[in-house]
Amino acid sequence: MFCPKCGGNVPEGDAYCPQCGARVGGTQQPPQSQQPPQVQQRGAGAPEYVAKMSVWAYRWQMVVSVVLLCLGVLGLIGGIAAPEGEGVIIVSVGLLVVALLFWLFCFVEAKCSYIEFYRDKIVTRHGAIDKKMRQSVFTPIVGVSVEQSLNGRIWNYGNVIIDKMGRGWDIDTTGIKNPEGLKRYLEGRISATDYSGFNNMFVQ
Repeated sequence: MFCPKCGGNVPEGDAYCPQCGARVGGTQQPPQSQQPPQVQQRGAGAPEYVAKMSVWAYRWQMVVSVVLLCLGVLGLIGGIAAPEGEGVIIVSVGLLVVALLFWLFCFVEAKCSYIEFYRDKIVTRHGAIDKKMRQSVFTPIVGVSVEQSLNGRIWNYGNVIIDKMGRGWDIDTTGIKNPEGLKRYLEGRISATDYSGFNNMFVQ
Protein backbone atom coordinates (compact mmCIF):
# COMPACT_ATOMS: atom_id res chain seq x y z
CA MET A 1 0.00 0.00 0.00
CA PHE A 2 1.26 3.47 -0.88
CA CYS A 3 0.58 6.83 0.78
CA PRO A 4 -1.67 9.05 -1.39
CA LYS A 5 0.15 12.16 -0.14
CA CYS A 6 3.88 11.40 -0.46
CA GLY A 7 3.89 8.07 -2.29
CA GLY A 8 5.80 6.29 0.47
CA ASN A 9 5.38 2.60 1.22
CA VAL A 10 2.85 1.98 4.04
CA PRO A 11 2.77 -1.45 5.75
CA GLU A 12 -0.57 -3.24 5.57
CA GLY A 13 -2.79 -2.44 8.54
CA ASP A 14 -1.13 0.87 9.39
CA ALA A 15 -3.46 3.85 9.59
CA TYR A 16 -0.79 6.49 9.02
CA CYS A 17 2.14 6.88 6.64
CA PRO A 18 5.47 6.32 8.47
CA GLN A 19 7.18 8.89 6.18
CA CYS A 20 4.91 11.96 6.30
CA GLY A 21 2.32 11.05 8.98
CA ALA A 22 -0.66 11.38 6.60
CA ARG A 23 -3.71 9.26 7.36
CA VAL A 24 -4.24 6.44 4.88
CA GLY A 25 -7.07 4.56 6.59
CA GLY A 26 -7.91 2.61 9.71
CA THR A 27 -8.42 3.90 13.23
CA GLN A 28 -5.13 3.41 15.06
CA GLN A 29 -3.02 6.40 16.13
CA PRO A 30 0.22 7.17 14.31
CA PRO A 31 3.28 5.85 16.16
CA GLN A 32 5.28 8.87 17.26
CA SER A 33 8.61 7.09 16.82
CA GLN A 34 7.97 6.55 13.10
CA GLN A 35 7.13 10.14 12.24
CA PRO A 36 9.93 12.32 10.85
CA PRO A 37 11.22 14.89 13.40
CA GLN A 38 10.05 17.77 11.21
CA VAL A 39 6.47 16.43 11.23
CA GLN A 40 6.47 16.00 14.99
CA GLN A 41 7.89 19.43 15.79
CA ARG A 42 6.10 21.64 13.27
CA GLY A 43 2.42 22.49 13.03
CA ALA A 44 0.17 22.48 10.01
CA GLY A 45 1.25 24.94 7.33
CA ALA A 46 4.79 25.23 8.73
CA PRO A 47 7.82 24.26 6.61
CA GLU A 48 9.25 20.77 7.07
CA TYR A 49 12.81 22.07 6.91
CA VAL A 50 14.48 25.50 6.84
CA ALA A 51 17.93 25.83 5.25
CA LYS A 52 19.68 28.96 6.51
CA MET A 53 22.35 30.95 4.73
CA SER A 54 25.80 31.11 6.32
CA VAL A 55 27.37 34.50 6.96
CA TRP A 56 30.49 33.11 5.22
CA ALA A 57 28.50 32.91 1.99
CA TYR A 58 29.25 36.65 1.61
CA ARG A 59 32.93 35.98 1.01
CA TRP A 60 34.18 39.22 -0.45
CA GLN A 61 32.31 41.34 2.11
CA MET A 62 33.84 39.26 4.89
CA VAL A 63 37.31 39.54 3.33
CA VAL A 64 36.95 43.33 3.09
CA SER A 65 35.77 43.42 6.70
CA VAL A 66 38.78 41.41 7.92
CA VAL A 67 41.25 43.53 5.89
CA LEU A 68 39.78 46.79 7.20
CA LEU A 69 39.80 45.42 10.73
CA CYS A 70 43.50 44.52 10.49
CA LEU A 71 44.42 47.90 9.00
CA GLY A 72 42.42 49.69 11.67
CA VAL A 73 44.04 47.80 14.53
CA LEU A 74 47.55 48.26 13.12
CA GLY A 75 46.94 51.95 12.46
CA LEU A 76 45.53 52.42 15.95
CA ILE A 77 48.59 50.81 17.52
CA GLY A 78 50.93 52.89 15.36
CA GLY A 79 49.00 56.10 16.06
CA ILE A 80 49.13 55.59 19.79
CA ALA A 81 52.87 54.88 19.67
CA ALA A 82 53.66 57.90 17.45
CA PRO A 83 54.23 61.33 19.09
CA GLU A 84 51.76 63.07 16.78
CA GLY A 85 49.47 60.26 15.72
CA GLU A 86 46.05 61.87 16.22
CA GLY A 87 45.29 61.82 12.50
CA VAL A 88 46.31 58.19 12.17
CA ILE A 89 44.13 57.30 15.14
CA ILE A 90 41.10 59.02 13.58
CA VAL A 91 41.60 57.21 10.28
CA SER A 92 42.08 53.90 12.10
CA VAL A 93 38.88 54.33 14.09
CA GLY A 94 37.08 55.10 10.83
CA LEU A 95 38.41 51.86 9.31
CA LEU A 96 37.24 49.91 12.36
CA VAL A 97 33.76 51.41 12.06
CA VAL A 98 33.55 50.54 8.35
CA ALA A 99 34.75 46.99 9.12
CA LEU A 100 32.03 46.65 11.76
CA LEU A 101 29.38 47.89 9.30
CA PHE A 102 30.53 45.38 6.67
CA TRP A 103 30.32 42.54 9.20
CA LEU A 104 26.91 43.72 10.42
CA PHE A 105 25.64 43.81 6.83
CA CYS A 106 26.77 40.21 6.25
CA PHE A 107 25.21 39.05 9.51
CA VAL A 108 21.81 40.66 8.85
CA GLU A 109 21.70 39.51 5.22
CA ALA A 110 22.50 35.94 6.25
CA LYS A 111 19.83 35.97 8.97
CA CYS A 112 17.22 37.15 6.45
CA SER A 113 18.20 34.67 3.71
CA TYR A 114 16.86 31.13 3.95
CA ILE A 115 14.98 28.42 2.04
CA GLU A 116 11.75 26.89 3.38
CA PHE A 117 10.95 23.36 2.27
CA TYR A 118 7.30 22.33 2.39
CA ARG A 119 5.73 19.06 1.28
CA ASP A 120 4.72 20.45 -2.13
CA LYS A 121 6.63 23.73 -2.56
CA ILE A 122 9.85 25.60 -1.87
CA VAL A 123 9.94 29.23 -0.74
CA THR A 124 13.20 31.17 -1.06
CA ARG A 125 13.63 34.39 0.92
CA HIS A 126 16.68 36.61 0.49
CA GLY A 127 17.93 39.90 1.82
CA ALA A 128 16.98 42.47 4.45
CA ILE A 129 17.47 45.64 2.40
CA ASP A 130 16.65 44.45 -1.11
CA LYS A 131 14.14 41.75 -0.20
CA LYS A 132 13.39 38.97 -2.65
CA MET A 133 10.93 36.08 -2.33
CA ARG A 134 10.39 33.21 -4.75
CA GLN A 135 8.04 30.23 -4.61
CA SER A 136 8.58 27.04 -6.64
CA VAL A 137 6.88 23.67 -6.91
CA PHE A 138 8.76 20.87 -5.15
CA THR A 139 9.29 18.44 -8.02
CA PRO A 140 10.89 14.98 -7.45
CA ILE A 141 14.65 14.89 -6.96
CA VAL A 142 16.90 11.91 -7.66
CA GLY A 143 20.20 12.81 -6.01
CA VAL A 144 21.88 15.17 -3.55
CA SER A 145 25.51 15.84 -2.57
CA VAL A 146 27.53 18.41 -0.61
CA GLU A 147 30.56 20.45 -1.64
CA GLN A 148 32.66 21.96 1.17
CA SER A 149 36.01 23.71 1.15
CA LEU A 150 38.38 23.57 4.10
CA ASN A 151 36.95 26.86 5.34
CA GLY A 152 33.45 25.45 4.87
CA ARG A 153 34.26 22.40 6.99
CA ILE A 154 35.67 24.62 9.72
CA TRP A 155 32.68 26.99 9.80
CA ASN A 156 30.06 24.36 8.81
CA TYR A 157 28.77 25.76 5.52
CA GLY A 158 28.87 24.61 1.90
CA ASN A 159 27.04 24.08 -1.37
CA VAL A 160 24.28 21.49 -1.71
CA ILE A 161 24.17 19.98 -5.21
CA ILE A 162 20.73 18.65 -6.14
CA ASP A 163 19.74 16.57 -9.17
CA LYS A 164 16.10 17.09 -10.07
CA MET A 165 14.02 14.81 -12.24
CA GLY A 166 13.56 16.20 -15.75
CA ARG A 167 15.90 19.22 -15.60
CA GLY A 168 18.48 20.94 -13.47
CA TRP A 169 17.83 22.32 -9.99
CA ASP A 170 17.03 26.03 -10.20
CA ILE A 171 17.08 26.91 -6.49
CA ASP A 172 20.25 28.58 -5.19
CA THR A 173 21.61 26.28 -2.46
CA THR A 174 25.13 27.72 -2.25
CA GLY A 175 26.60 28.92 1.04
CA ILE A 176 24.13 26.90 3.11
CA LYS A 177 24.66 26.63 6.86
CA ASN A 178 24.80 22.98 8.02
CA PRO A 179 24.65 21.52 4.48
CA GLU A 180 24.69 17.95 5.81
CA GLY A 181 21.39 18.62 7.59
CA LEU A 182 19.75 19.70 4.34
CA LYS A 183 21.29 16.69 2.58
CA ARG A 184 19.78 14.29 5.13
CA TYR A 185 16.36 15.93 4.80
CA LEU A 186 16.41 15.69 1.00
CA GLU A 187 17.63 12.09 1.13
CA GLY A 188 14.58 11.35 3.29
CA ARG A 189 12.35 12.92 0.64
CA ILE A 190 14.02 10.78 -2.03
CA SER A 191 13.53 7.56 -0.08
CA ALA A 192 9.87 8.45 0.55
CA THR A 193 9.08 9.11 -3.12
CA ASP A 194 7.74 6.41 -5.44
CA TYR A 195 9.43 6.99 -8.81
CA SER A 196 7.73 4.12 -10.63
CA GLY A 197 5.17 6.47 -12.14
CA PHE A 198 7.89 8.71 -13.58
CA ASN A 199 9.83 6.04 -15.47
CA ASN A 200 7.79 6.22 -18.66
CA MET A 201 8.36 10.00 -18.85
CA PHE A 202 11.95 9.40 -19.98
CA VAL A 203 11.39 6.38 -22.23
CA GLN A 204 11.65 7.40 -25.87
